[in-house]
Amino acid sequence: RGYTMEFWGLEIPAGRKAKYNVPENQILNISGATLLCEDAKPGKKPVGQHLLKCNNVVVCALREKICENVPLALLLPSGSPVTLMGSKTHKIIVSGYLSADPETMSFEVEDGDDDEAVAKALEMADKLDEDEDLDTGANGTTADDDDDDDDVEELEEAK
Repeated sequence: RGYTMEFWGLEIPAGRKAKYNVPENQILNISGATLLCEDAKPGKKPVGQHLLKCNNVVVCALREKICENVPLALLLPSGSPVTLMGSKTHKIIVSGYLSADPETMSFEVEDGDDDEAVAKALEMADKLDEDEDLDTGANGTTADDDDDDDDVEELEEAK
C-alpha cells in the first residue's frame, strides 16, 4: 500500500467533548483550530479566552475578534484515543490530515512486476553499453580501443 493522506476535521460542540480514535496504521496531524463565533450559545456573555484541550492538555487559546484561528502541529500516533474539549459557549473546529504511519508501512513488492521492470532496465543498459562500445569516437577509435591518453595530450596542447 502506498503513502496516502486524507483530510480530517472534527467539530467540538459548545460545552461538550469530542472523542476520536486514530485508526490503526495511520497518524493524525491536527494542523489548525477555528473558533466559530456566529454559532455561540445565546444568552452567554463573551468569554475572554476559549481553551482547546487535547487529552486534558491545553494546546491553544482562542479569542473572539482577536485570535479566532490558530495553526497547530499536533501529531497523534496510530491507535491513540483522542478527547478534545473546547469552549463552553462556542463551537470549535479542528482540522488536519491522516497519513500512513511510516513505522507500519510495508515497502515489500507484492508481485513480480517490479522484478520484470528491473530486468528490462538492466537489459536495456547492457544493450546501450554494447552500442557505445561499437561507436567510433572523434579520433577514429572505439571505446574499447581508446585509452584516453590522446585526449589528455589534446587538452594540454590546447592550453
